[in-house]
Amino acid sequence: MKSEKTQISKEHISHKVSNNLEDPGIKITSNRQRHSNPKAENVAELAIIEVLIYYFNQETETKTYTFSSVKEENTHDISDVILIINSTDVESIELKLERCDFDFFEIDLIIQTGRDLIDIKNPIEKFLDHIKNRGNTKILFSGPFGQGKTTFLQEFFNQNNQYEVFKVFPVNYSVASNEDIFKYIKTDILFQLLGKDVDFNQTDNTLMKSFQEYIYLNPKKTIVSFLKNVSHLNSNVGILSKSIEVLNGFIKPILEYHEKQNEAERSIAEEYVTEIYEREGSLFEDNFYSQLIRQLLERIKKDSDKENVLIIEDLDRMDPDHIFRILNVISAHYDTYQYSENQEHHNKFGFDKIILVCDVKNIENIFHHKYGEKTDFNGYMNKYFSSKPFEYDNKAMIVLSIEKLFSIVNNNQTKLNDTAFKIFLELLIGGNRLTLREVLKITKNNFNAFKINEKVRDSYYYCGVFTKPIAFMVESVGTTNLIKKIQKLKDDNFTLQIEFTKLTQFLVATLGNSRKDSFNYEISGKEYLIEIDTDFNNFLMVKKIESLISSKDQSVVLDAIINFSNLDFYDLLIENIKKYNVLENI
Repeated sequence: MKSEKTQISKEHISHKVSNNLEDPGIKITSNRQRHSNPKAENVAELAIIEVLIYYFNQETETKTYTFSSVKEENTHDISDVILIINSTDVESIELKLERCDFDFFEIDLIIQTGRDLIDIKNPIEKFLDHIKNRGNTKILFSGPFGQGKTTFLQEFFNQNNQYEVFKVFPVNYSVASNEDIFKYIKTDILFQLLGKDVDFNQTDNTLMKSFQEYIYLNPKKTIVSFLKNVSHLNSNVGILSKSIEVLNGFIKPILEYHEKQNEAERSIAEEYVTEIYEREGSLFEDNFYSQLIRQLLERIKKDSDKENVLIIEDLDRMDPDHIFRILNVISAHYDTYQYSENQEHHNKFGFDKIILVCDVKNIENIFHHKYGEKTDFNGYMNKYFSSKPFEYDNKAMIVLSIEKLFSIVNNNQTKLNDTAFKIFLELLIGGNRLTLREVLKITKNNFNAFKINEKVRDSYYYCGVFTKPIAFMVESVGTTNLIKKIQKLKDDNFTLQIEFTKLTQFLVATLGNSRKDSFNYEISGKEYLIEIDTDFNNFLMVKKIESLISSKDQSVVLDAIINFSNLDFYDLLIENIKKYNVLENI
C-alpha cells in the first residue's frame, strides 16, 4: 500500500494513477477544498471533476463529482469519499477538472494505491513495549516466513518517528567470504549514512584527518570500491545520487587542501596508508570504518534526538548453509564496547538497537538438522536477544480483516458461498497453512466475480455450498498444494469454535450422484444413510442423514444422533477437492 498527496486546481487540472496488479486497488479521498466567494448571493458556482476509469479491455467508465457554492439536492459532494476500486480489470484512472466557475478553486486529494493493510494495531502496541525496554538492545524478531514481518516493521517505524532506521540484507552477500561479509555490512551502513543529512565536518578531528588522507591517497580505490559494493547492495538510485553528491562535496576541499601540503609529508602518509589499505581485513581498516560509522551515528543521534536502529533482514530467504555463517559473523561483533567515558555500546558500531528478523522455529529446525538433535539451540540463540524473542503473530488480526474482504450476512442462504469461503480462509490462516503474503495474493482476485470451470457448472456438483470456495482456492494455490495444506490441518488436529457437524453435512451433500439422491457413505469408519436435495436457492443440502449401526443379531438399526468432528470435515473437504479436480479435467 502506498499513499500520495496531489491537488486538482485551475493550474493542475488532471492527474493520472496506474493500478498495481500485484496489489490492486485505488482509493481516492479529499481532505480540503478552497474556493473564491460566489459573485452573487444564491448563484451556484460549480466545480466538476470527472474520474475516468480505464479498463484493460479498452472500455472507459466516467464518474462525475461536483462542488457547489450553494448546496443542491441530489449532488455528489466532492468532499465525500470520491472513489474506491478493487479490481485487476482496471488499468488506470485519471482525474480531470472538467468545469470550474470559481475564479480560484483547488482541492487536496489523497490517493492510495494498493489495498488497506491488515490491521496491525495490536502487534504494534506489543512491539512498542518491547523496543522501549532499555534492556532490549538486541531484539530477535521472529515470525513465520511470508507473515508480513518486513511490512509490519516498516509500518511500525513509519508510525514511530523517534527512531533512525538502517537496514541490511545479508542475503545480498551470503556467498562472500567471512571477511568480505563484514566489509559489505559496513559499506551498506555507510551508504545509508551518506544518504542522510549528516554533517561529516563535525566528526572527530583525528579521525577526519585520517579519513581525508585515506581518501586523498586512494581516491580511485576507495570511491570506486565503495560504489561497486553499493551497486550490489542497493538499487535506490536516488540515495546513490545523493551519496555521490555528498562524497564529491566532501572530497573537493580535501584535494584542494592536500595540494598545498609538503611532498615529504605526503610521501610518508602515502606509504603508511597504502600499506594498511592493501592489507585486506586488517585491524586498522576495520576500526577505521567502524569509527567513522559510529561517529556519524552519534552525530545523527545528537542532532535528531532519535535512537539508531539497525535491522538485519531476510534471513528467511537465505540458503541454510549460509544462515549460521552470517549469524556467526554478526555475533562476533556483539559485545560491550566502551568508546568514551560516558557511553557504553553493545555492538561494534554503537547502534542503540539491533533487530534480527527471522523465523526462529525454522532456524531451529535447520540448526538441529545441521548439528544434531542433541545440540543446544537455545544456548546458541541466546546471544542474539537481550531478554526474549519477540514472537510476531498477526493471525488474529488477519482473520478479523477477512470480515472486511467479504460481505457476510448471517443466516442468509444467498451468502452461503461467502460464509463458506470465509471459514475456509480462517481455518487455513489459524492453522498456519496460509501466510499473509498468500492471503493477499488470494484475495486480490474478486471472489464474488470468480467464474467456475464450465465443465463443473454443467454438473450437479456446481450447487455445493463449498464448490465455489474450493474452485477459487484450487485456482489460487493448486490442487496438490491445497490438499497438503488441509491434510496438515488434520494432522495437527487444528480446530476452531465453529459448527463442524453442519459444515460437514454441506460437504456430504456434494458426494452423491445427482441433485436428488439417496445413498450410503462411510465417514470415519461409520456408515450413514444420506438423502440430499436442493433448497430454494438451488444449494445442495442434506435432507436426511442417519447413522447405520449393526446390532448383535446383525440387523441394522438407525442412530438419530449425528455429530461430526473437525477431522471428519477435513477428510470430506479433501474428497470434495478431489472430486472437483476430476470434474474439471473430464
